[in-house]
Amino acid sequence: MEDRKKRDFENFHGGSSRGDGYGGDNKILKIDQFQEGRNFYPNMDPKILRESIAARSSSQRSKQRKPQNVIELEMQIKALQTRIGFLHSQIEANENKKFSLLVEQQAMKLQIVAKEKVRLLKEAQNGEE
Repeated sequence: MEDRKKRDFENFHGGSSRGDGYGGDNKILKIDQFQEGRNFYPNMDPKILRESIAARSSSQRSKQRKPQNVIELEMQIKALQTRIGFLHSQIEANENKKFSLLVEQQAMKLQIVAKEKVRLLKEAQNGEE
């Protein structure tokens, strides 16, 4: 039985091959957890025990990342709110420019109508002469 425990211990590998930043300390922690698990559950299948420990470890890492993710999301919210404020001011400036261009367009249309009337009057005067 001791030989099997030793094999289970040697076959167990902590961490991941992805190099996710959880180095040797995490591997030692997982080995300790595995040994503790074997003490609590001596008849439990080693594979299931390892999977259980891996799931627990993953859950702990997720809980550790959560506050950092919240901080990052809050920073993104502030940046987006700043951008929204900037875009609102741009929209207002563009609406003001549009209004002034519409006024200018209306004035030009009135000038065109007035010049057309003057041209027609000149044509009528030239036709009478």
